[in-house]
Amino acid sequence: MDGRRQVRRPGEQRRPQIAAAALELIGQHGLRRFTTPALARRIRVSDAAVFRHFPSKRAVVAAVIERVEALLFEGGLPLDGDPLARLGRFFVRRVARVAAERGIARLMFSEELEAVAGRAGAARVAEMKRRSMDFVRACLDEARAAGVLDPRVGSREGVVLVTGALMALVYGRSAPRPAAIIAREGRRVWAVLEQLLRRRPRQRRAGGRLPAGKRVRRGR
Repeated sequence: MDGRRQVRRPGEQRRPQIAAAALELIGQHGLRRFTTPALARRIRVSDAAVFRHFPSKRAVVAAVIERVEALLFEGGLPLDGDPLARLGRFFVRRVARVAAERGIARLMFSEELEAVAGRAGAARVAEMKRRSMDFVRACLDEARAAGVLDPRVGSREGVVLVTGALMALVYGRSAPRPAAIIAREGRRVWAVLEQLLRRRPRQRRAGGRLPAGKRVRRGR
């Protein structure tokens, strides 16, 4: 190293900008209606200018998938000591992130994903989903082992509760809503989910007596 600052070439700077614009278009119109001419109009360049940076539409979508992965896993996954607190941070952060970038959900759950992105692109998206599901399941398994998960909740049921609530928040309505509102709903929904998931400590009265209203009546 000679100590000089490494300068990024114009093409290296332009490609992430194009991928970001493509993700916004996918969020507005879906993957089926995503075209490179529409992308070119969005960034105010010619079609040929787009293909100076990407050899094909599939290559553009591959860059979008790379951007989605960076957004979803930016900063790594939470590392809180309490597994349910860790899961809560993941849930709230993921809701806020996907709400802010509507194209994430529309890309990841598009029926046209493999046709547009190819097998490699679809496989990369599937790996992102698997990584997220594994994190949720691991938190629940750890919570069970630590005795903080409600014994009535199995890992499978817990995964369904958490991921189903997340999907309902970020993808359950066709009309877009402000990201700040969805993020606020995410915090409220997690508060309810945590009540369902977290084991409640038993409350006993002094002397082992039953709570008022639960005492057994003796026959006369």
